[in-house]
Amino acid sequence: MTIVMLRHNLVANSAVGEQHGSAGLEGRPIDFRFHEFRLDYEQTKHLAFKHGIHSDPFSAGSHMWSLSCFPYVAPDKGEYISIFVRLESKPGSVSAIVEVSFMDKDGKPSLAAGRRTGVHLFQHKDWGWVHLVPKTDLVKNYVTEGHIRIVCGIMVVNGCSIPVPPSDVVEHLGTLLDSTDGADVSFIIDSETFHAHRVVLGARSPVFRAELLGSMAETPSLEMASLVTAPQG
Repeated sequence: MTIVMLRHNLVANSAVGEQHGSAGLEGRPIDFRFHEFRLDYEQTKHLAFKHGIHSDPFSAGSHMWSLSCFPYVAPDKGEYISIFVRLESKPGSVSAIVEVSFMDKDGKPSLAAGRRTGVHLFQHKDWGWVHLVPKTDLVKNYVTEGHIRIVCGIMVVNGCSIPVPPSDVVEHLGTLLDSTDGADVSFIIDSETFHAHRVVLGARSPVFRAELLGSMAETPSLEMASLVTAPQG
């Protein structure tokens, strides 16, 4: 149902540069955005292999995206225009439904030159369709007043983003020290025993690294010599 709605909105908004809104997918909220990518036909005629035309970044579902147009030569099939979608925001991954369509001379999305995904996990790299439109069809079907119009609809499924959590390594190391789990070194100071982990000590001190991870590395549990603090006063 959501993909049908995306197609309906793509048709309804084909005459508008950008539209956005919200809906739902299986109980999860989604944000959708429609973006128009206008290409100068003369530019597409002279594109070299691996050299493309790129849209300005645009926002959809609180993430930045872009579109790219590349030439592609298929053996025994001729030259094609390829369209790729790129998630510009990073880090993380985003689940979204994407539909791309060339607009015909009547200003309507072309069924022959349109593609859509299911719910796809987009990452920070190009993803798209290679054999989208034969270059020989551009002038006949899609060039209007020297330009080609491509409309892209993106529906971002909220709750499917994979953010990078803030670092809490200090808290975890503190918990490890308090619990003494896995402790393999003991220090005795003024008759009080303090437990520690040789790998942590070795990472923090070159002296401990040489001692605990060098000559004493094979000792399963190590008790350091007793230390007595100097009297105060």
